[in-house]
Amino acid sequence: MAALAVVAVLAVTGCATAPPTSNPDPQLLGTWHLVLATDHGATIASGAEDITLTIGDSKHTGGASPCTQYRASITGGLGAVFIDASVSGRNIRCNDPALTEIDNQYLGALGSSSVASIDDGVLVLSSPHSSLVYLKPALSSTGTLQNTRWEFVQPPDLREPTSVVLTFGAVNQLTITTPCAITIAHYVLVEDIIILRGVATTRSGTHACTPADRVAQGVLTGQLTADVSSATIAGPATLILTNRANEEPLLWRAN
Repeated sequence: MAALAVVAVLAVTGCATAPPTSNPDPQLLGTWHLVLATDHGATIASGAEDITLTIGDSKHTGGASPCTQYRASITGGLGAVFIDASVSGRNIRCNDPALTEIDNQYLGALGSSSVASIDDGVLVLSSPHSSLVYLKPALSSTGTLQNTRWEFVQPPDLREPTSVVLTFGAVNQLTITTPCAITIAHYVLVEDIIILRGVATTRSGTHACTPADRVAQGVLTGQLTADVSSATIAGPATLILTNRANEEPLLWRAN
């Protein structure tokens, strides 16, 4: 398949201009994780697709999208920016047309970006019709989640008690254990945002799974794996998880 190339061109009164500088602004350097992408008013990606952008020198700039590795050159800085990106390789095992479409739309939006801004650690690359929002992994209040276990505290909407445990492993593996099932996912922590990928659920095989447990398991797993969740540690023993759907926060105590 022919390589897809996308080029961002800055225009002033209809005339193309040269890139503002020959190297990217130092403030742009590093690896950024996409958390939201829109183009022409439609959402391209919402953070669960594992899309990255690494900005370095001319030989070390590029990233990955669901089925693609891409290279890029970025010149300019905060304000006007010039981006030239092209596919450098595709995953031959990726046969999902929906993911391929995300690849193409993301690279198109990246290539059309003409303005870069950073506000409170959030990078936005935008054009008149698109917006790409990125966060950079950094130390945060949730850095202590690694190698911790948390027990669920009942919210009001679950009338029957149930036992649920979250285990954050040392290799970015999150295990959600309920009486009915075990869910395992790879998690990425970006600031205080938790992004889950590769989610897989298996039945636990226990006879202790009650109807109330099955309801709770569906509610909790749905909230935890829906899109992107934010995590806040309140004090030494309380974890609060809230997802983008603005559903009721989930409270956990240290186990």
